[in-house]
Amino acid sequence: MNDNDLNDGDPRGLFASYLDAAGLRREQPFTAFRAGETVLRGDGMLFPADPAHPAAPAYLDLGAELHATVGLPPGRHPVWLRVEPNAQGDPQVVLAVVPFGHGTPVRWATNARTACPIRSGLLCLGPVEADPRTRLRLLALARPEIHRRGLPEPGVGALFDKALAAAPDTAAAPGAFRKGWQVLPDPATGADLVGVLTRARVGRQAIGRATDGSIASYVLDLTAGSDARG
Repeated sequence: MNDNDLNDGDPRGLFASYLDAAGLRREQPFTAFRAGETVLRGDGMLFPADPAHPAAPAYLDLGAELHATVGLPPGRHPVWLRVEPNAQGDPQVVLAVVPFGHGTPVRWATNARTACPIRSGLLCLGPVEADPRTRLRLLALARPEIHRRGLPEPGVGALFDKALAAAPDTAAAPGAFRKGWQVLPDPATGADLVGVLTRARVGRQAIGRATDGSIASYVLDLTAGSDARG
């Protein structure tokens, strides 16, 4: 895969680059989906969070451990999802990646301190400035599928109910999240907020760098604790 392939809409090389660097073997079939675009402003911060447990944010720290002093590149960037069948036959997102137009990374860096906890079975990815109510709308849309899949962590019921009570009125959307993910536009930023269903209890973050040291890609890794076949 050459440096232009990601701009042409093929994220397979990016998936393979990260999985190889992380020492992860994913032999089962997968499908790649483009899940809209995220919008990053000057500080370039993505914010993955469980809407039912937002008190534990996981900002990506581009500090000394990642050998960087700047945030993610500002602008509009595509979000790509790697979706695999899980043991129940349901589609499940295992990777969310955001390429920044610098080709396939030549090295990757992770920061365990920025792992984000997932208790409800739903993780939302979008810019830090996104309206929290958009995340709560995604939670309301996801509720039927979350319960169908038996995703909530035991004991999360009270947090789940409290979060749903704070959600704006959201019209039912038959079939929402049946593909394992859903996109909802965020009016505050113009970004597409991406909600993904997962059995993983933690989402790990990583950045990939190009040969010139620039940030080429961002990855949200949901393989930990996943029950995908393979």
